[in-house]
Amino acid sequence: MRISNLINKSDYFILEREYPVLKEAAEAEHLKLISEIGLDINFNRPDSVLLKIDKLLGNYQAEIGFETSSSYVAIKTMIEGYRGNYANAADNIKSFIDQLTALG
Repeated sequence: MRISNLINKSDYFILEREYPVLKEAAEAEHLKLISEIGLDINFNRPDSVLLKIDKLLGNYQAEIGFETSSSYVAIKTMIEGYRGNYANAADNIKSFIDQLTALG
């Protein structure tokens, strides 16, 4: 609950400080990943963001839902674009659209 409240308030400095203790109490793995992605984004750790988004989307799309999944695809695509990896960015979007098409 504390992790969710800090994320919702975008209070990442407090989350960064308290996360090592809070992480142990958190039961939902996808919430841990969302917390870590938020921390990594706010403290400029793009390599870690990309790895954790892949893990989140690969394992927890059902738990986080369509809108949240879409947001993380967009974040991943933006990071790739900022780095000049335009082909990877385009591939991310294409893969996501292909998944949507397959779902109807």
